[in-house]
Amino acid sequence: EVGSLDLYPNELVVTTSWWTTAAALPSVPNESIVYLLQEDERMFYSFGEGRLRCEEVLSNRSIRFVINTRLLFDHLIASGLENIRSRGQWFEPSFPPALFHKRKRKSEEKRRLFFYARPNNPRNLFGTGLRLLERAINEGILDLGHWDIYLVGNSIPNVVLGSGYLPKREEGLDWQAYADLIGTIDLGVSLMYTPHPSYPPLDLAASGAVVVTNKFANKQSLAGYSHNIICADLQMDAMLAALKAGIDLAEDEQTRDQNYRTNGLGKDWAAAFEPVFQSLASTR
Repeated sequence: EVGSLDLYPNELVVTTSWWTTAAALPSVPNESIVYLLQEDERMFYSFGEGRLRCEEVLSNRSIRFVINTRLLFDHLIASGLENIRSRGQWFEPSFPPALFHKRKRKSEEKRRLFFYARPNNPRNLFGTGLRLLERAINEGILDLGHWDIYLVGNSIPNVVLGSGYLPKREEGLDWQAYADLIGTIDLGVSLMYTPHPSYPPLDLAASGAVVVTNKFANKQSLAGYSHNIICADLQMDAMLAALKAGIDLAEDEQTRDQNYRTNGLGKDWAAAFEPVFQSLASTR
């Protein structure tokens, strides 16, 4: 027994944030902690107490780390967290085809654009995305006669684009409803102002859509996941050019479908985690 926890020999404690890790450190043998890290959590904070405490946990040389994506793993090491090189490993997420696949649509329907809308999550750049869509509409790049826009997320305010266009809002979707929706999407716009690719671009590509997202640090291309994902610098002209390229690709059914069939996204979570499990078992 350690603290108030009953631990068995070789038992592991998995934590999923710096604050749950910090809570476990005083009462769990540090070598028994596996920190599942899915973002550079320092970026949640301005420079102050929160960021300092977060970095203290991320710099811990006793616990082990399992990092969501090679991109994030490489970024963390490059940012100075050398302990993660020796105490961490990465995995790539998977997208089971039973959930993530293209859905049939009526041929006469308008094309669909998905915008990942989370105004209360600053790193998703809600305002930047809306400005991008507004400019694309006003400059005739995005023709609302042929496209419907879906704002998908939470806490979405009333939004009017162009000359009075009201996008469709989808909030609080469960997993099945979310997958059913993205399986009907032609083009996604999903921004993430951090090194991690985030899940919506990968979800959309796994479901047959083209996606426009942004570059950040070592996140310069996501073509290894899918050639249907277009990354652009976070500068409005560059993002607008990427959106135009995304529209062209979404409307090029042959190339888009070829990219979809040959994407590099994993499909099996058991296979994705098997190397992680083997490594953790061998280092107990």
